[in-house]
Amino acid sequence: DIINFVRDNLQDENLILFHSRAIPETEVVDEFQPISNCQEGVILIHNGGISDIHRKDFKYDYQTKLDSEILIASYLSRGRDIWKALELEGSFAFVLLDTKRQKLIYGTSFLPLHQLYIRDYGLYISSFKEPIDIIREDFTGSANQSISLWEYWWQEEIPYLTAIELDLNSNLFRRRNFKPKHISPRIEQERGRICLVSVSGGVDSTLTAYLLKLIGEKVVMVHFSYGQKGQEAEKLAVSNFSKKYGIE
Repeated sequence: DIINFVRDNLQDENLILFHSRAIPETEVVDEFQPISNCQEGVILIHNGGISDIHRKDFKYDYQTKLDSEILIASYLSRGRDIWKALELEGSFAFVLLDTKRQKLIYGTSFLPLHQLYIRDYGLYISSFKEPIDIIREDFTGSANQSISLWEYWWQEEIPYLTAIELDLNSNLFRRRNFKPKHISPRIEQERGRICLVSVSGGVDSTLTAYLLKLIGEKVVMVHFSYGQKGQEAEKLAVSNFSKKYGIE
């Protein structure tokens, strides 16, 4: 569907934004993306979540209840510097078009983005690799997933905590890493209390315990043995993790 839509609608100097997002029960369902500030010439699509704690940080006339609009407020309030604008508590996979500066800006703070350029067919950016692969194979006939300057196309993965600013006049890229802002408003109030983390021995729970320790929590891991099939392996994993990272 994307390929057919692009073939029918993509012309010189056009930009097409596709947005597909799950709608959890907490999502505002009567407002949709893209979000635009026509006066400032900014258009945004964003997937992820931005803490509403930032909504009051900027003198901005919000037009929607979507947390995504905070990114526009941050961008405009911080001099249209995207790397400063991303100093927010939250997660980002986004594309932002600044028509006044003629910049296309995109980045990610968690899973990688994927981009593909094909001469005469344009630049494609996606949160998922599969559509990029399909478009590449359909347009170029190539099953390779690397850079092919000889055929005038290239494909690459954009790592997390990276933002790219593309100048639409010169086609030059600026690429930089950014640091998100992690806020724990209760940490000072509850300093000294014990934070119990139920740990199975797997990646998710052990990483949670480790990150909580990094931000200053007093962490104690709790592990349950209830006769599970992998009981001995899990106990060994938790024990080794405890010794390595000094978490009780």
